[in-house]
Amino acid sequence: MEYKNIKETLGKYIQEMKTHEEKYMGFPNNMNYDYEAVAESAHVYINNAGDPFSTLSWKKHSKHFEQDVVNFFLDLYKLPRHLGWGYVTSGGTEGNMEGMLLARETYPNAMLYYSADTHYSIGKIANILRMKTKVVHSQENGELDYVDLDKQLSKNKKKEAIILVNCGTTVKGAFDNLEKVKMILMKHKIKKKYIHVDGALSGMITPFISSAPRYSFDKGVDSVAISMHKFFGVPLISGVIFTKKKYVNKVKSKVEYINSHDTTISGSRNGHTSLYTWYIIKKHGLNKFKADARTCLDNARYLHERLKASGVYAHRNDYSNTVYFKKPHENIVDKWQLSCSGNIAHVVVMQHVNKEKIDHIVSDISMN
Repeated sequence: MEYKNIKETLGKYIQEMKTHEEKYMGFPNNMNYDYEAVAESAHVYINNAGDPFSTLSWKKHSKHFEQDVVNFFLDLYKLPRHLGWGYVTSGGTEGNMEGMLLARETYPNAMLYYSADTHYSIGKIANILRMKTKVVHSQENGELDYVDLDKQLSKNKKKEAIILVNCGTTVKGAFDNLEKVKMILMKHKIKKKYIHVDGALSGMITPFISSAPRYSFDKGVDSVAISMHKFFGVPLISGVIFTKKKYVNKVKSKVEYINSHDTTISGSRNGHTSLYTWYIIKKHGLNKFKADARTCLDNARYLHERLKASGVYAHRNDYSNTVYFKKPHENIVDKWQLSCSGNIAHVVVMQHVNKEKIDHIVSDISMN
């Protein structure tokens, strides 16, 4: 194929992808942030192999940017930098896997507890890591069923416990109550415990809403995973895991070949994602993120109210930018790229989902 044809094919594809952004409503990705300033880095090889706080045998890495990214999240989640650690991952699944690995190595005999509404990656990870699991019932709104958790833990009083806490479930945007989880653990005198938070999307929303649930380290969590391609809108699928440094020492080993310690799930890691995330953090900062979080929640409330006013039976959990409702006709699902689970569909109100688009989709759904 001639270069002219290759360029034309790619140009058409990119334009097609941009047109799909106009009606991208069912998945939690921000289409508003602009990364043009770092696009030139695509021409540069960047490999962040090994531990993000270790040196490397080569100089073509972005670890100093990655360290800044990790420190941003340590500060946001109230873990002193000298006690914390983390790295930029390939996405939420790797972040959850690193958290589960550290939990397992800390408490090898532990039972892993997670709700039925938890992201599918947790069951897959537990299978890969050969972890013993208990799937706890969920409430109707997608939140953890604390009565069932109490019941399950009562059967395993002498065992170590790893608890997966959701900061916004995948389908219904529900929040597991950390304080209730801690009270149940205390009730059964389970001291050998590890709490991992899956904050894929809402982990970048709740810290900026004063009355929202808190999943910070001063509240008793042990690790947190967040996606970068969601709220941040990084065009490269990525995420971050951050935790207490003491847990990482259990998996840390020196690799002479790369002159670095090995602490991460992956070996060679994408250095571009650290650069992209560092850029957006520096460009926008806390005030912009706070404003965006509030706008997303305000618009989600608007969508919820508009659907109800139109006679559509819709739901939204407090502090969630996800609105879920009965699955509409397939034509509407396809047009707005809605995510569906059983007879439920949802809209995730991200930065690019404004009131004009909301009015449009509500009109389509109400006419269904």
